[in-house]
Amino acid sequence: MAGKDSKNSKNSKKTVSGGQGGQGAQPKRLPRKIYENELFRLQAELVKLQEWVRSEGARVVVIFEGRDAAGKGSTIKRVTEYLNPRIARIAALPAPTERERTQWYFQRYIEHLPAGGQIVLFDRSWYNRAGVEHVMGFCTKEEYHRFLHQCPIFERLLVEDGILLRKYWFSVSDAEQERRSDQHDRPLAEHHRVPRCAAATAESAAPPEAQGIRAGTSGDANLRHRSRRQAHRSGRPGACLTRPRDCCLLTVSTCRKLTA
Repeated sequence: MAGKDSKNSKNSKKTVSGGQGGQGAQPKRLPRKIYENELFRLQAELVKLQEWVRSEGARVVVIFEGRDAAGKGSTIKRVTEYLNPRIARIAALPAPTERERTQWYFQRYIEHLPAGGQIVLFDRSWYNRAGVEHVMGFCTKEEYHRFLHQCPIFERLLVEDGILLRKYWFSVSDAEQERRSDQHDRPLAEHHRVPRCAAATAESAAPPEAQGIRAGTSGDANLRHRSRRQAHRSGRPGACLTRPRDCCLLTVSTCRKLTA
């Protein structure tokens, strides 16, 4: 009995330790003040790096790759927050055009490589062919295997020419990725409720002789306000979206349709 009890206690300990280190365990969140202080310190170091790149005429390429909703965009935003956009720029290429599809695969990325004294941060890069394009079937097997052969050669040429190449991969768990994607896809109305124009509500409730007159505004402002209200009622989206507060509870999909 004693042997069984000791064995069961050992098994229970293994189960607890596995649960704490598994996917269900939530990492301890860093206090915001400590995070902001450390972030500011690192951003100061990036400013020093930028000055070194400018003075030495160095060329730096930083590649940010990873899963969707893994934090690539937020990281790039923090990296470039205090940098000079003339020295550090972001390259986020859209889907290739018909003409670019007929070119050498790496050709359109070469145009964005840095000159002396510049830093280029690629928000996704030529590794799209090994990831998204291969998984989604946007490239053939021959193109995929050709990329695997040419990519190390291409990057070796960059390094041999003096470019400082750095690559970072971002990843999150499946559950965290799904949670972040749901937040991104949630309608705008659930996050930000655009308030209805208080002046318009007060004007509609005012006597007819007082309508169109708002305290503290000029006649031109009143005229523009009435024009937007009329455009909103007539269904012309361009004018009604001149100022967001003239519309209320618009979802992201609705805004896209109206501004298309």
